[in-house]
Amino acid sequence: MAFLRFVKYIPQTTCLYVFWVSFVMGGCGTEGGIQKVYTFPKSEWHIANGLLFECQVSDTKPSYDIIISVDYTATYPYQNLYIKYDLEGAETSESGVVALQLFDRKRGWPLGSGWGACKRYQLCLLSGYNFKKTAAYTVQLVHAMRQDTLAGIVRIVLSIKPHAKTNKRSSLV
Repeated sequence: MAFLRFVKYIPQTTCLYVFWVSFVMGGCGTEGGIQKVYTFPKSEWHIANGLLFECQVSDTKPSYDIIISVDYTATYPYQNLYIKYDLEGAETSESGVVALQLFDRKRGWPLGSGWGACKRYQLCLLSGYNFKKTAAYTVQLVHAMRQDTLAGIVRIVLSIKPHAKTNKRSSLV
């Protein structure tokens, strides 16, 4: 009987293991980049809970990639996730809406990487972006779905990394 109770918790522990491994692996390769993580309690993202990520850019010479990662489970009720983003800072204002296809259209299988119940889908919001001044910048993310509360969204990770074709010795805080 105890084994059956353990099996009930395998997806959650597998999910935690995948996140731990991805955190450790992701932390090793940031080289001058930053990574901000927001974990949703109860794996629910309410539309009123807009996410605000702040960073300090101290080197404007290299270009940067601004990347979003969404960790989700099969309880997410839709195929796509639409996210509005706003980048604000010194003489900078960029905004847009991105569509993340989380599930296969034909078969309904979850897309992205990861094992078990949790998957991670990654998308580059802005590639090769040049910040105009050394200053504090904010990125705000809000989901743009019809339903106010989205089940199955576990975590959002925002990464700002030096663009692959530029000097990797940059300064982000």
